[in-house]
Amino acid sequence: PQSRPKVYKVTFESQSQTFGGTMPLMVKLAMRAVQDLGWKLENANETLGLVTFKTGISIGSWSGVSCSLNIEELEEGRFRVVGTGTQNISGAQLAAMNFGEAARKANKAIERMRVIASSEK
Repeated sequence: PQSRPKVYKVTFESQSQTFGGTMPLMVKLAMRAVQDLGWKLENANETLGLVTFKTGISIGSWSGVSCSLNIEELEEGRFRVVGTGTQNISGAQLAAMNFGEAARKANKAIERMRVIASSEK
């Protein structure tokens, strides 16, 4: 039986909006995207396909935004990334306005992943 070639980088296929690679490479890509944007990496878990991070102070929240990138393996070597986010509340702040800002931050990280994967061909 023929073995699959080793994968050393992540690719992005714009037509299907999916990434190609391995879970460890996908997690590394997500971590790099978060760091490129200057945000604080909280946790990265290859087993779960989960990367969490916090942004800094923003218009909607003095405490920033907490986001998760969920890396889902659709089939062997093919992945979809979905992002979620919530506004942080701290101190005397009673509420954080979220005009879609948290979701935009998560999507910005995914967009950065696409750019990195597309530029490394």
